[in-house]
Amino acid sequence: MQRAMINSLIFMSNGYISPCCWLTDKNIVSEHLGIYDEELKLKNVDTVEEILLSDQWDDFINKLISHQELLPQECHRECGFNDVDIFGNKYDNNFSPFIPIFEHLPSKEKFFKNIFNRNVPETIINEEREGSIISVDLGYSCPIQCPMCIRTLQPELVKEAKREYGNIRTAELEKLCKFFDDLVFCGTLSDPIYHPKFIELMKIVIEKYKRKLMIMTNGSGKKRDWWETVFQLSRPGEGVLVQDAPVHWFFALDGLPHQSSKYRVNQNGEQVFEMMKMGSDMGCYIGWTWIVFGYNENSIEEGRELAAKHNIVFRISNSERFQQRYKKAMDPTVYEMLKPSKKYYNKD
Repeated sequence: MQRAMINSLIFMSNGYISPCCWLTDKNIVSEHLGIYDEELKLKNVDTVEEILLSDQWDDFINKLISHQELLPQECHRECGFNDVDIFGNKYDNNFSPFIPIFEHLPSKEKFFKNIFNRNVPETIINEEREGSIISVDLGYSCPIQCPMCIRTLQPELVKEAKREYGNIRTAELEKLCKFFDDLVFCGTLSDPIYHPKFIELMKIVIEKYKRKLMIMTNGSGKKRDWWETVFQLSRPGEGVLVQDAPVHWFFALDGLPHQSSKYRVNQNGEQVFEMMKMGSDMGCYIGWTWIVFGYNENSIEEGRELAAKHNIVFRISNSERFQQRYKKAMDPTVYEMLKPSKKYYNKD
C-alpha cells in the first residue's frame, strides 16, 4: 500500500475501523487506544458515526494531537514522529512522514474535517473530488505468496482473521457506503477479488449507493468470463470519460508480465496482463501498479511504453519495506534480489 493511501481510514479484516493499516496487532492497539474494543466492531453498531465519535476515538485523537508519546510504537515506526528516514537521512520539510497523514493536526475539528469532508489524495479516483474515503480489507484470502507481505511474515494473523471475523458481510459494507463517499478495495491480509461475494459487493457500492470504487488486486486465478462480468460493471456510461468511470482497477504487476512472479509468487503475470488489456479494450479504467525491485528497475521504461500502447495508466510505487526487521525475517538471497537501488526506497 502506498503512503498516500494512509490518508484514508481502513476497515480491517478483524472487523474494526482503524486509523491505519499498520495497526494489525489487536492486543497492542487496544492497550494503547481502545479502538478495538468489542463494542466498536462494525457489526455491533448501527452507523459509522458511532465509532468515529466514540470515547475511544476521542482519546486517540487527543493523543495524536497532544500526547504522541502515548501512541503505540507502530505509529512511531511506520509514520514517524521524527524527521529521519530509514537511511538516517534528514527529511526536508515537504517530506516529513507525519505531515501527509494528519498534517500535525492542531485540533479535533481539523481531524474530523479530514474524515468527513476533505480533498481526496491524488491517487484516489478523481483528483478534483472532495469527500471522505475508506480502504476496505474484504477478508482473509489470497493465493499469492509475496515474501514481504504480512501474510507471509505473520501467518498467524491470517488464521486469527479467519477465526475471529472471516469475510465482510453485505450489511457491514452498506454501513460503510452510507457514510463514506469513496471506497477502496485494497487488502492488508487479503486480495479483494477472492471474497466469495465479490460481484455482489461491487454492485452494492456502485449501483445501490452510487459510490466511486477503486479496486487494487494481483489479478490472478479468475476465468475470462468472470473478468468480462466485472469489467461490464466497471465501464463508464455513454458519453462519460474513462477517468470518470464508476470503478478504477489497479493491477499489482511488479515488473514486465514475465517478471512479476519473482515477487508475487504464484502470479501468472502474462495471463493477468491479458485481462488488463481486455479491460482496457472494453473501455474500463485500468491501472498498472509497479513496485520497484532490484529485478525490475531496469525495465521501467519498457513497462511504461507497454502500458501506453494499451491505454493503461502506469504508476510506479517505491517500497517502504526495505528495513532491518524485514531483512531479518526473510531469506537473504530473496532480500538481495528484491532490494532496489537506493533512489527507489520510499521516504514519504
